[in-house]
Amino acid sequence: MKYNSIIILTVLVLLLMSSVASACSYHLGPNEHAVKLKKIHWYGSTTYSNQWSAAVTTWNSMGTITIKEDHLLSQKDLKILDVYSPPPNGTTTWPSAGYSNGSNNGTRYIQINTAIMSGYSSNERTKGLVHELGHALGINEISISGNIMNQGRSSQTTLGQKDKDVYRCIWG
Repeated sequence: MKYNSIIILTVLVLLLMSSVASACSYHLGPNEHAVKLKKIHWYGSTTYSNQWSAAVTTWNSMGTITIKEDHLLSQKDLKILDVYSPPPNGTTTWPSAGYSNGSNNGTRYIQINTAIMSGYSSNERTKGLVHELGHALGINEISISGNIMNQGRSSQTTLGQKDKDVYRCIWG
């Protein structure tokens, strides 16, 4: 009986370890995120301010990292801005938003393509902004449906289990 308990416990530990390891594999890398001292100070503006606020609230609900607006422009970790970039003729896919981890004086960017986002529903816009802010937190694409970090257009606005697992793996 004791032997069976040890086997079951060992299997559970191994399953937990493999879950954590697979979650950690979705980390962009130590220099790819916009987090400094457990915070992201953002500045800028967007036409989609309600959806942006929802994105900030979604990730802030996870704790550990605080994402807040920097009114004094003293930190400049992340700039959010609208761009207008319609797709070339014949192009069937074109980005609605993007995260740039190439730093300019330490600042990262989320650019929101209003040419594409204007055709999205409010929930689809929110999903796109939660997704891009996930990149600013260092989370890579997750090719598992039911997760915000799964690439593509969707009306999902809540974090999936793998989104949460990866966040916890990176930030605790």
